[in-house]
Formats: sequence, C-alpha cells, structure tokens
Amino acid sequence: MSGPITRVVQTDANGNYSFANLAPGGNYAVTVQSPYYVFVPSRSDFFNLGSNQTANFTAAPVVVPAPPPPPSDNFNDPTRDASKWNLGIQTQSVGAVDPLVTVTQAGGQLVITPRSQTAGLHYNGYVSANSFDLRNGRVGVELVQAASGGADSIFAVGADADNFARFVVHTAGGPSGAVQFVKGRDGINHPLDTTVAQLIFQVNVAGQLTAISIPYDPVAHRFMRFRHEAPTNSILFETSPNNVDFTERHRVVLAKSVSALTAELSAGTSNPTNPGETIFDNFGLVTITFQFSAPGYTVGEGDGQVVVTVQRVGSAAETAAVSYSTADGTAEQRTKYVNASGTLTFAAGETSKTFTVLIVNNVLTEGNQ
Repeated sequence: MSGPITRVVQTDANGNYSFANLAPGGNYAVTVQSPYYVFVPSRSDFFNLGSNQTANFTAAPVVVPAPPPPPSDNFNDPTRDASKWNLGIQTQSVGAVDPLVTVTQAGGQLVITPRSQTAGLHYNGYVSANSFDLRNGRVGVELVQAASGGADSIFAVGADADNFARFVVHTAGGPSGAVQFVKGRDGINHPLDTTVAQLIFQVNVAGQLTAISIPYDPVAHRFMRFRHEAPTNSILFETSPNNVDFTERHRVVLAKSVSALTAELSAGTSNPTNPGETIFDNFGLVTITFQFSAPGYTVGEGDGQVVVTVQRVGSAAETAAVSYSTADGTAEQRTKYVNASGTLTFAAGETSKTFTVLIVNNVLTEGNQ
C-alpha cells in the first residue's frame, strides 16, 4: 500500500490482508505482488479515505514458463555448456553426423575441424539445447573464419531437417554436402559454382528447399543474423562487417510459425579434400514476446467495452509489432460483442499497448459468457 502511509503486509492462509490505523483523508493505492500469481485488477485506488474499505483481487497461477532459450555465448569456457548446447547437427540427415569432426572451445571461440581426405557426408557442431521464440526477435553469430578447401560452414535456425533457414559458406575446392543447386536471376536452379567461395541463403519449408547465393566476402559477411518481421512472418538474412551496420541480403515469407526454433553452428565436408577450421564467436539471441497483462478480463454487459492490455517482454530497443483478433467462445460476435482485429506497433522503448473490444448490451437475461 502506498500513500500518506506506505506499508507492505502478507496475507494470511486464506488470502486476507489488512492495513490498520491509517491517516484519514488520504489517497491510497493497493497493489498485490507474487512471483506465482497474476492478479486482476493489478491495483485498487482509494481517494479521500474516511472509512473502512475493501479491495478484492482475483488470483490466477502463473503459467509454468517454457524452457529458457539458449543465452548468448562467447565460448570463453574451455568446455561446452551442456545447458546451452548439444553436439550434432539439425538441418541435415542423421547420417551426416560424424563425431570424428572435432568440435572444441579454444581461445574464447568455437572451433570445428572438418575431416581430411574422407568421402561422404561428415558434419558436426552445436545445436541449442532449448528452443526459443523468434517472433520479432533476432539471432546472430560471428563467423571468424570459414573452413577452406571446399568445406561448408553453417549457421541455421529451424525446427527439423525439413524446416529451417540457414547461411552456408562454401569455399572453393569441391562440391558441397549442404547445397547442390541455387536459383539464378532467371528463376531457374543451377548447380552451385564451386570454383569460388559462395555465401548461400537457404530456406526449407516442409521439405521444399530453395537457395540463392552471392560471392562470399569474409569482411562484409563476418557477422550473420536472422531477423523475424512479425507483420509479414518473414525471415530476413542479414550480414554486417561490425555487428552494428547490417545489410539485408535475402528475405522469405514463411507459412509456418517461428515460435519454437533451435540454432545450429556446424561445419563439414562431402568430398576428400584438406579443409581448414571453421571458427565461430559471439553467438547472440534477442527475443521479443508478447503477452496479455492478465489471464482474463471481466466486463459487465452494460459497460460498453473492455480494454485489453498487451505487454512486450524481452528487448525493447527497437520497433516491434504483433497482430490481434477476437474469436467466439461462449459469447458470440453477432449478439454479444463486436469483432476486433488489428496490429499493435510498439515503438522503441514501449512495453505496453492496449486494444478495445466493444460489448453489446442486449435485452436477454443470461449468465456469464
């Protein structure tokens, strides 16, 4: 409770509380807090308090949170953090995994050493141990060095081998085990040019793989980032020389959600060459999610409307947007409320927005809906 006198009390076993001996005539605000519950309303105000008053709050348990996302990692520890990463790959078949492709953390970097003079698919790396919600978010990594000698260096996000987006750097020296064809300006797939280093942008949706490529520049493409634009459900492939100034290289509108993805950092070969090391550093994930301020909202039929608050959780450093719409439950749109839909756009620094649902006051006598 805050006002002329500010106090904090705990409820008893039945959830009751009281503030005694208050100064009369003051304005007071009462709030309820708990890490295990959300409350409606979140606050009650009393103006010019002159007698005993009661504030009632409805409590609902907080939903059990999802597993934590893979936090940023600069790979400074000498060993893999098993709470962040599993060994292996995600965006290729299980048969492509080769544990003899060494994956170590050395000198504050992730170092993957492809095998030499070995035919067939031989890949290994890190896959994030927990999934993350990429809606309105971004995830990136620094490719300090791409493996030479016709090897593939891969940075990807996805759900499985049939649904992913990935950067692939393929250096000159032989065929790629990750990319065989890329779409040219004529809209036709052509074999990948393996005579020069290529940066390839691949998207696989339900097993339908598409790819385009540009010449690889180790300076301009040192930092690679996926960014999600929620209004169009698009994945953007972006690169930067300094992790500040990013250039959009490719974008794809998706038909699937990006609410549960994992990240992959890997490397390997498909041909008997003598490749160099792939070196990654500075993996970073920034998530932005949206939630209602309460698990439910109560409105009287004669109140005319209900105002719903949406909160942004995570990074608020840039503009983000989320769409909303109503749907019938036990209350039907034609007689109980007016459909509401739209997009809430949060400016940089904004963490809360509202939208309104209009309520229809009909002449029927009925229970709660």
